[in-house]
Amino acid sequence: MAKNCGHTVPCGCKDTALTTPPPCETTGPCAGETCAEVFCDECIAHCKDDLIVQIADQELQVPKGTKLNEIWQRLAIAITDPECARMAAVGLCITGTDTTSITISWLPGEASLYQIAYDSPTCPSSGTSPNLSNTITTYTLTGLLPGEEYILEIIPVGYETCPTIKIKTKTLEA
Repeated sequence: MAKNCGHTVPCGCKDTALTTPPPCETTGPCAGETCAEVFCDECIAHCKDDLIVQIADQELQVPKGTKLNEIWQRLAIAITDPECARMAAVGLCITGTDTTSITISWLPGEASLYQIAYDSPTCPSSGTSPNLSNTITTYTLTGLLPGEEYILEIIPVGYETCPTIKIKTKTLEA
């Protein structure tokens, strides 16, 4: 039986093979063992031909190479509104924080402009970013309050009533 010795190459997305286990250490506790591969949603991609998912009277296209986490998020939105699933930004990820700022990244949809809305449940410091082109996929929100948690979402401009994916930050360290 394969031992999971903490080798995480697949989650680093450098090795996407589903059948070839990564090499284990030549010395140490895993020497000579075959590692069990560890896979994360952001590392597994749809590898067949493009797929069209028909929901009500709308089609959601899943191109070859789309990552599993993006597919799941778009399908979750499509349950409520298939058109919004095509427009929505998904794959929201906090890539950095400090005491007064948060940097996030995302995968854009078909909308041409997005805004980042942010809100703190304990403080009236909510706001929005300026309109961002769909070619921008990373943004830093600044002027936030230390010691606060924030809920972030990326809203496609012109589709403000669409359901979106939200993420909650940890408390910004004071």
